[in-house]
Amino acid sequence: MARPQTYASIAPPTDPSGSARAGNYGFGVIVYNDCILGFHFGHSGGLPGYGSNVLFLPDRGLGLFAFANRTYAPVARVVRDAAVQLVKSDSFPARALPTSEGLKAMAIAVERIYAAGDVLAAHDALAMNVLLDRSAALRNNQLRELKGQLGACRAADPIRADTAMSATLTFPCANGTLRARIILAPTTPPSMQTLEFSR
Repeated sequence: MARPQTYASIAPPTDPSGSARAGNYGFGVIVYNDCILGFHFGHSGGLPGYGSNVLFLPDRGLGLFAFANRTYAPVARVVRDAAVQLVKSDSFPARALPTSEGLKAMAIAVERIYAAGDVLAAHDALAMNVLLDRSAALRNNQLRELKGQLGACRAADPIRADTAMSATLTFPCANGTLRARIILAPTTPPSMQTLEFSR
């Protein structure tokens, strides 16, 4: 219901927040994404004698509804302004996603790869596409460069999952921070279909 095929339009900022919004019609609700509210969706309604608007921010556990006794009352702006104020108040922080067992296992594999400086040190953790997308030699060259810049790294900071299938891992190192972006493949046992290192 809240997943359009794509975000078809970008609306320039129209409120004091100064944030452009991507939007499209889902299956009964209008779906938005912007830099303040993040992913959110809602819909206006009305008939002679009333107007209404509902807005949901599922990642924050927040829903707002306004009902006015005027025909097609334009309350969407009021609801959005209230949502912006609530988000900025930090009373409804984005919910932390639980870390899946697959992500935990792949974090350990990523540590092994970096420590060895060899992507093949955890070959069993790589989905079939990874070395076809970029060879082990190219990946190991990047690891060698990163190790030369960052030095040894400690275990990853607590994992902050984007979804049950993806996360960006951060590793505190002697000379900076290593980031590893991982996306799991839909396999059993878990494996990584994406593994990207950066400073």
